[in-house]
Amino acid sequence: MRRILAGLLACCVAACDSSGETSLDQCSNGRDDDADGLADCADLACHVYAFCEGDDAGRPDAGPIDAAPRPDGAACARPIDLVIVADVSSSMVGALEQLEQESEAIVATVRALDASSTVSLVVFVDDALAVDECAPLADAASLSGALAARRALAPENRSPVSGTINQDCAENGLDALSLAVAECPWRAGAAHVILHVTDDTFAERPTVLSGPFGGGVLVQHTFDETADALVATGARVVALTRQGAGRDCGATTVSPDVGRGFHAPYLAMPSIPERTAGIVLDLDAWRDGTVDLAASIAAVAEPACQ
Repeated sequence: MRRILAGLLACCVAACDSSGETSLDQCSNGRDDDADGLADCADLACHVYAFCEGDDAGRPDAGPIDAAPRPDGAACARPIDLVIVADVSSSMVGALEQLEQESEAIVATVRALDASSTVSLVVFVDDALAVDECAPLADAASLSGALAARRALAPENRSPVSGTINQDCAENGLDALSLAVAECPWRAGAAHVILHVTDDTFAERPTVLSGPFGGGVLVQHTFDETADALVATGARVVALTRQGAGRDCGATTVSPDVGRGFHAPYLAMPSIPERTAGIVLDLDAWRDGTVDLAASIAAVAEPACQ
């Protein structure tokens, strides 16, 4: 009777999915998706996945059996899609150089979790560009080279698409994150992680950046829309950002609070790292060598494997 009731409950939760437990997610979500009384690795249909192998995996009475796609002692049986969304304005030259230097550690970290993991790049100032249409970069040298190319252009302080000269403090991080969600090749079944790197604040639609009287860049998204899109694609955000007042950006004033939306709520809305079950890191602490960026990415990627 208990098994019948459990099956009925699972049927309600899973909307009686006629496909059964066949996908990676269905075989690792802790539920009996096909209402046959067998959840995850206890269901023989899930034995196409390596994490369901083992002497007890097919026994209904075996108890809990790794309800996550990772065998005991393994890092991750699920690929990681990592997209780096980087501010490439003139104030970011030093940070971009440090990212170049850590490219090997970043790529090694995600590929240690799964060898088929990918890294792509989106860059932004007042508008945003998906580098090579967000195609995965071949290796650490390719990532380092792509970052070096953007660092070389950063002193010009122009947007990567329109060439608009950057005339104000805020950068268009919201449209850059939204572009990453819309254009990057997020694979079904992969864990989705975004590393967002910037030293200043953002603006919402309908702000016009670097040209409020014409010739500037119109912001396309709001904070809430961007956060919703990130959640919908399952992306966890590692925000590498500053706190407190901004630095001199060549404008008449500096941003009063560059941490809003990342280190703290934005208006009454939770921060993007909180909303996406990610983490926030202090950019200055990373520059000083007190933050291990690769390890922090792993800390977010490993729960995303489950």
